[in-house]
Amino acid sequence: MPFYLGQWTGAGTRVDPCVPKGAIGAWSVIDLRADGGATPSGGGVNALLLHSPVAQLDPALKLLANAETDVLDLAGKTALASALGLASVTSLTFHDLLVDLLTNPPAGKWQAVAARLDTGMVEIFLGPVQISMAPPAPATLG
Repeated sequence: MPFYLGQWTGAGTRVDPCVPKGAIGAWSVIDLRADGGATPSGGGVNALLLHSPVAQLDPALKLLANAETDVLDLAGKTALASALGLASVTSLTFHDLLVDLLTNPPAGKWQAVAARLDTGMVEIFLGPVQISMAPPAPATLG
C-alpha cells in the first residue's frame, strides 16, 4: 500500500477541481497546502501526502514508503524538505512523519490536526493508516 509525496493540479473550480497530479485510480490524501486548500497554489506550499492501493507510476509522485512502518530514505527526506520548505526532515518512519507533520507543523505552514472535542484525541487517517493519540504537549520556550 504505497504512500507518496505529490502536488495538486487544477484551477480549484467545479469544472477543473484540484486533484493530485499524476494520480490514477483510487487514492486518499492529506492536504499540506499552507492556505488549507483555499487556492490551487497553496499559498506557497503546494504539497500532499497520497495513499493508493495500487502503485502510481507518474514521476510527479515521489514514493516515500510502502508501509506505515517503513524507514524513510534520504531521497524521500530530501524531497519532503524541498517540497515543504523545511530545513530538514528528522522523522524515522512514515508513521513518525505523519505524526510530526500533522501535530507540530512549521510556523506559517498548514494547520495542526485538532483534537476531537468528544474524546480529546488527535486522529490521523491516510488510507489504511489510523493513528489515534493524545495531543502532544505544547513546545516550551527555553
